[in-house]
Amino acid sequence: MKKDDVKKIAILALLGALVFTWIFSLSNYLKRNPLSGKIDNQTQYFQGYDAFAASEINFTVAGDWGMGRTIEENDTVMWVQVNPSELRVGDIIIYQEPSSGENVAHRITDIVGGSFRTKGDGATGNDNYIVGSELKGIVIGVVYYRD
Repeated sequence: MKKDDVKKIAILALLGALVFTWIFSLSNYLKRNPLSGKIDNQTQYFQGYDAFAASEINFTVAGDWGMGRTIEENDTVMWVQVNPSELRVGDIIIYQEPSSGENVAHRITDIVGGSFRTKGDGATGNDNYIVGSELKGIVIGVVYYRD
């Protein structure tokens, strides 16, 4: 075996050992980290939306949007722009409310052509308008504000 081959194998073995040690240490740290359970209560990332992580993330402070406990007033909503064809019933979108011009986040309850019927989680019925060009993006997470 050549001297260069031995060096390459030794370097790869050392890198492998370092990666293994780092992963092992990280997993042990996360198991005993006293904040790990508390952080989950403060911040929620909606499962399945990590594909948007490469997108520019926008932040909006929530108003009284009628989203129940999902998004309350003063929570910080994280959202990204999205192609409307990627949206599905159940997604929470952010859009400009037609009458007030304010940003609102509501859940999609129905897709009508390329537009969306929405409703706040705390509301009993659908909104009285359909979201089309007012769409800004999809909500990917919430940082909860609690006193």
